[in-house]
Amino acid sequence: MKRISLSSLASFLVLMGPGLWSNLMFAQSEATDVDARLQAWSSWVGQSDPAGAKWVDKTLRSWVLSPNCGPGKVDTIDAFVARLKSIPMDAQSGGLDYLKSVAVMLENPQDAPWADWHRMVGKMVESQRYQRGLEAFLRMGPGLLGEGLLGEGPWGKWQLLGVAPQWGWDSIPFVQWDNGMLLGTHEADSSVVQGIRARWNVGTERLTWTGGRVEWGDEGMRGTGTYALLKQGELRFLTASWEAQEAVLHSGLFSEPLRGRVVDKLQSRVQGTAPDYPRFESAVQRVFLQNIEPGMNFEGGVRLAGANLTGFGSPEERARLTIYRNDTLFMTCQALAFGFQDRGIQASHVDWELKWEDGSIRHPDLQFRYERNAKRISV
Repeated sequence: MKRISLSSLASFLVLMGPGLWSNLMFAQSEATDVDARLQAWSSWVGQSDPAGAKWVDKTLRSWVLSPNCGPGKVDTIDAFVARLKSIPMDAQSGGLDYLKSVAVMLENPQDAPWADWHRMVGKMVESQRYQRGLEAFLRMGPGLLGEGLLGEGPWGKWQLLGVAPQWGWDSIPFVQWDNGMLLGTHEADSSVVQGIRARWNVGTERLTWTGGRVEWGDEGMRGTGTYALLKQGELRFLTASWEAQEAVLHSGLFSEPLRGRVVDKLQSRVQGTAPDYPRFESAVQRVFLQNIEPGMNFEGGVRLAGANLTGFGSPEERARLTIYRNDTLFMTCQALAFGFQDRGIQASHVDWELKWEDGSIRHPDLQFRYERNAKRISV
């Protein structure tokens, strides 16, 4: 390799003029300034979190020195570190999470809400009222920005996916998603709500939403077209379940939609066992279902738990199954609960009555079973 002498290099720089020399010196000065700032951030983090300082020295440094982070973003990071230190805030109470949130946004700069997210952090720093919630907000930052993570624990995790969040401030700071998907996962179990318009009021630990669709797709329900349209719902981040107090259930099992309440929960299940979520319970205690089986009408409340459909009543007014033969009332059964299953219908402690043209026979406490394949009733 040919060596370049110092005199040749000097001659080259003279020929190129003072502009190139100035640019080289500026770039060297700028690199030195960034390095000094990285060292200052590492020192701040290291005061309370030595492991976090190592992360700054390795991971954050690589992103700050990458093409994704220009001088303007370095200035923003430095300014916000100074503002957090002034509260005061150390690395363990939110400072490191701020820097990790920055790293997530530098990793995906085209999708990052850099300005909106920093604007919200800045307003929370300025407001004594919302400074109390700043640590929790920053702690959620890396997961929320990176994978839409809302909450995670031994029970599983919740994410909001499919659409970028909007970071806003009306009377309070909030994060909003339009037409997003709520996804909960735990081992082999999952919970999905499609098409929700959701809002998180920063400082709380709950998500509220309007709209949404939940489907019953597990074995035993496939082919029934069973789904619920939600009016509104709520999820508490650190719990395994969400609920919607107002919903409409549509299903090929029923001749018309039913109004009621839906709850879904992440569960630990033994492989091969059927889930008993999501659950629907009718809002009124007396629903009339015609031809729930050929020639059989049901009257009472309706509860759907996974693939298990139950008709229920109360001690004051039991659920009622009426059975017809040749369009003539043939049998009545009243019970607290009827189980509607793939095999048929069964119930315990049934008040049973058999009718014919000239009279009837009744027993107040029997077991009832209808076998669908055999089309046979036994009591």
